[in-house]
Order: sequence, then structure tokens, then C-alpha cells
Amino acid sequence: LVKAELYAFHEEDNRSEEDAEVEIMEVLKTMTSSGHAVAVFETEGARDEAVRISEDLGGIRFQGGTLRLEAAHCEPDTVYWQNFGHTSFFLQVVRLIQGFGWILVALTVWT
Repeated sequence: LVKAELYAFHEEDNRSEEDAEVEIMEVLKTMTSSGHAVAVFETEGARDEAVRISEDLGGIRFQGGTLRLEAAHCEPDTVYWQNFGHTSFFLQVVRLIQGFGWILVALTVWT
């Protein structure tokens, strides 16, 4: 099945590896990140050890910045990735108002 999909949808790429790598680096340099990352450990013990070491060191130095680790209170499969990112305060307020609006509509229909 995978071979059939590759045959049907894959376009041949005639670029050299260097050209592809340059293009990938250009795209990566223009991306904006959220300032948050999720690290998944094999066990909770490994996670706790990493958090403890990070706290003992005052954070982990990385590319001129300091990374700080904290244990998440959810499992990775329960994170709603679509809502993780660059939501502005204005969009959060709009979504909150929309939520109250839908509740009002539901109450009106119910009564």
C-alpha cells in the first residue's frame, strides 16, 4: 500500500542534497516558535531526575539562553496540540466570548 501511495503521490525530486539542505535551513530560520517545548521521557523517574538536575544547575544553558524544566501535569497524548502555540490575547478573548455565546444559544434552545 505504501509503495502504491508513493507511486501515485510522490514527485521526483531532482535537487541535490546540498540544495535541499539549504532550502530546509532557510525555512527553519524563518519559523517562529512558541518558547515552549515538550520532552517525553521513557519513565516518570527519568523525568523527575532531569527536572531535579535542571533545578540544581539553575537551568540548562543552550545557545545563549537558559532552558528550565518542569514536570507537566498531563500525559503527552492528552495535550491538545492544535491549541498549543501562538494565540494572541485578543484571540483568547474572542474565543472566550464565543464560548459564552454558544452556552447562551444552548440555554435558549433548551428552554
